[in-house]
Formats: sequence, C-alpha cells, structure tokens
Amino acid sequence: MRAARLFLLSLLILFTLPASAPAETFDIFTYQPPEGWRKDTPKRGLVTYTKIVKNKFCVIGIYASKPSSGNSNQDFDAEWNDLIVRPLGTGEGSVIKESNDAGWKVRLKAGVARAKGAGEFRVALTSFSGHGRVSSVVIQYNDDSFGNDIEAFLKSFGAVNDFSGNTEQPAPSNDASPNPALRGDGVVGVWMGMTNSGLNYNVLSHQYEYSPAMLKPKFQVFFGNGVYFSELPDGGLFNLNLAGKKRPSVPSGTYHASGNTVSLSGESSKFKILDSNRIQYDFNNSTLFRAPSVDGLRLDGTWGINESIAMPANDKSIAFAVKFSPDGRFVDHGMFVSDLSNPYRSPADAPGSGTYQIRDFSLILSYSDSRVIQKSFIEYKTLSPAAKVIFVNGNDWHKLD
Repeated sequence: MRAARLFLLSLLILFTLPASAPAETFDIFTYQPPEGWRKDTPKRGLVTYTKIVKNKFCVIGIYASKPSSGNSNQDFDAEWNDLIVRPLGTGEGSVIKESNDAGWKVRLKAGVARAKGAGEFRVALTSFSGHGRVSSVVIQYNDDSFGNDIEAFLKSFGAVNDFSGNTEQPAPSNDASPNPALRGDGVVGVWMGMTNSGLNYNVLSHQYEYSPAMLKPKFQVFFGNGVYFSELPDGGLFNLNLAGKKRPSVPSGTYHASGNTVSLSGESSKFKILDSNRIQYDFNNSTLFRAPSVDGLRLDGTWGINESIAMPANDKSIAFAVKFSPDGRFVDHGMFVSDLSNPYRSPADAPGSGTYQIRDFSLILSYSDSRVIQKSFIEYKTLSPAAKVIFVNGNDWHKLD
C-alpha cells in the first residue's frame, strides 16, 4: 500500500493548483470532466464519473456541500463515516495528508474496501471544511492505471479556492441558452401589461368603476410552435415541456400571425402588433409590452409582499420577505409560510437559505436542506438588481431597503 499512499498524496497536492480551462461546475467545484468517462447523477447532490476497462474500474464521486458543524475534525469524521464506512464497510483508514488553503482545511484519507463481484479496491476521501461548509470527493479504484486520468481531473479543480458562497448545486446555469420554445421572430416571446382584475360597484352613482388598487399584471406568452398561454404559468418557463403530460393548467390554445394581426384559436378577439415591443388587445385596447429576458439577473436587496412590512432585523428574523445577494445567495425569512407565528409548521414552505438562479422567466430557489422552489419571475422594464417591484407568480414583491 506504500505506492498507493504516494499516489494519493500526489493527488492531494494537485487540489491546490490553478484550474486549466474548467468546463463544468457542480456546487462549489469547477473542473474539467475526464474525457471518455460516463457521467451519472445517481441522486440529488451527487455527480459521478465512471470508467471500466475489463476487470479494472474507477469511480469518482463529487458530493454537494452542506453546512459545517463548525469543527473541521468533526466534519472529516462525519464525512468518512457517512460516505465510506457505512456504504462500503471500510474501517478506520489512514490519514494521508492534511493541509490549509484559502480558508479551507483539507484532509485526504484512504482505506481498503471489499465488495461482492468487485473484490478488493481502494477508496480515497478528500474532504474540504471551511467557509461554513463541508464537501467531499470520493474516489474508488482497483488499479493505478487510472492515475493519469485522475490527475488531470483533479488538476482542473479551481472552484474550491475561489469559493463565493454558491452552494447546494446542481442548479441551472445562468449562462444557458434561452428556452428553445421561445425562439422565433415576430410575436414570439413573453408579454406583460397591467389590467384591472375586476370592477367596483359605486352605490352612489350606481355604476361600475375601475379601481387602481385592483390593477394586476397581465401576461401573454407566444411560443415558436404556434402555441399561446394567456397566463405566465406558476413556476415560469424553465424546464417547460409543451408536449409533456404535465403541461401547465393555464388558458392556452394556438395562434396565427398574419401581417400585424395575431388571431387566437377559439376567440374572436385579436392582438394588433403596434411595433416590435408592443401589442394591443382589441377587446379592451389594453397594451402589452415585450418582457426582456431575465436570464442571469442577480438581485441585491430585500423584497416583501408589500412595501409596508417591517424590514427584517437580521437573517434569523421571520417575515414575509426574501433577501437576495448579488453573489447568488438568498435568505427566505418566511415569504411562503401561511402563519408567521408558526413558520416551520409546513417544512415545504419553511424559512431557509441557499442559492438562486433566474432564467426562462423562472426564479429557482435551491435551499440548503435540498428543497427547490420554482416560481415565475418578471422584473418589469428596468432589469435592475435593485428594482422597486418584481413579480413572482404574478404577485408584486416590493423592495424594502
């Protein structure tokens, strides 16, 4: 096992080297995937790369980070027990190397495991503890012939030393291409305006009157395949499958554009194209404006369900509010709970924190406890990180700071 110890020691040293054109990002790690290896995502929070050559194999597993215990030794012991001892039956193992780098404590620990059909193989756990997080990379292999591939893979790691607080991945990249269903010319895209949600009856004049307080956002979505939605679906358009069985339950149909007129199937009313950024509904002459892409937008500040609620005193405060940071993190103070006096009654809607992404008119909140909440998102007209009003699932959220 001496050769294995030296081999593993060289791998640990490689973690401190700068990245060389990393191609993928997972949680806090950025790396170049090993060429020709099979990539899998067995479960949320884990990505693996596997190569099998006859009776030789190697599996690299990258685990998403999670909150640290605050004690690096406890973190390391827990990772070894959870990722090596329990699933593989490995014993205590040997600590090969420990180091400190850029606020991270790194420990490489190795051992030997046996599995039916695989015989004896080596396991190596590299754990990172720091910045309030702990994360690990597990390597299982039965032959040193994989050494060059592993070295190249680990040498490309660059995100550990450039940690910026983005955790609990995988999550969609802000740099991804726009939703293919929204690609097209003319009227294709998302449109938004303001409409009155109803009429008030004035008992003095005995007439129905519009009330500004009842103004609500109105959405219209035209897809490149001829389908339209008369509402922006809850959850937005990220991962929307128009051909799937779980198509959103929103008013929809097909449309036909001819000249400056857009006709909707089953409706006598039509839209008139005023210019490239405005359309008008001939039923009530309301004007809708083309909503610009929100892909990649980062927010900076705290938004609440109305502008009169008190600003949360700190990150632990409970309120109908969410704080967003430009580095991609968020703190949900209780925006989705039904009862602020008992905010943790429903774990699915409980306060929490994590990272967020904005793309395809969707706000995707990835919580540190593995929850994912996806809501439709529009930031109307300004596309500012400090916008006064944003629309989430059609509800107006107002900036509090």
